[in-house]
Amino acid sequence: MGAEERKQLEEYAKTRDLPVTDDRAAARLQSTRVLAGGEQKDAQAKVDAFQTRRHFWKFHVEGFGKVSLREVEQKIKTETEDKFKLYNFLRPSKREEIQGQVHYLRDVKKDIQKQLATKRTQHRKETWRSGSRLSDRKYRSRAYEDGPGRARKGMPAPIHQGDEIVTINDIAVRHHDAQLLNYVYEQIKDKLMENPSPRALSRLKGSAIMARMNMYKAGARANATE
Repeated sequence: MGAEERKQLEEYAKTRDLPVTDDRAAARLQSTRVLAGGEQKDAQAKVDAFQTRRHFWKFHVEGFGKVSLREVEQKIKTETEDKFKLYNFLRPSKREEIQGQVHYLRDVKKDIQKQLATKRTQHRKETWRSGSRLSDRKYRSRAYEDGPGRARKGMPAPIHQGDEIVTINDIAVRHHDAQLLNYVYEQIKDKLMENPSPRALSRLKGSAIMARMNMYKAGARANATE
């Protein structure tokens, strides 16, 4: 575990036992819990995409330009096959020239592999951080729900600030998440977002309503085929 992760765990430990008695604090907790869930989904999707497409990701290599691991491996294969072709195999100077190119390409491959390893580490850290945030919000929500009078009063409705809803909407659209899209629609419909900019509200309202309409249409088509 790195220093950054250790520091974050220590901060969570300090705040987890703080009693939540303010309804507004609980409402904000509800909001950040949804946001943390979306961010965790986003982070995991990046890890999955990286695992699936890592051979095709292009990285800049000094003196070579942007190239993917797959492209370099194909070049190494082509050059190696060319080296053993009879008309080149019988020409020592040409064979050495090709071998030199193969050595260079192998160095390029190592460079790309190092960059891939760095990117993989970044994605894993992001997934760990987002997962930790989500776990923290869930823990604190349960603590609040189990507090005195909660069973009778229930949890307050979420209150979003700034561009939180914009972020949730972007994640929902990016991953075609019907549940999150519905959540966005409900927040806008009930005007629960605090101080939204007219531009953000217009953008969110349009995309959320259209997404909901598309879900209704898809549901109707599915029912028609049954």
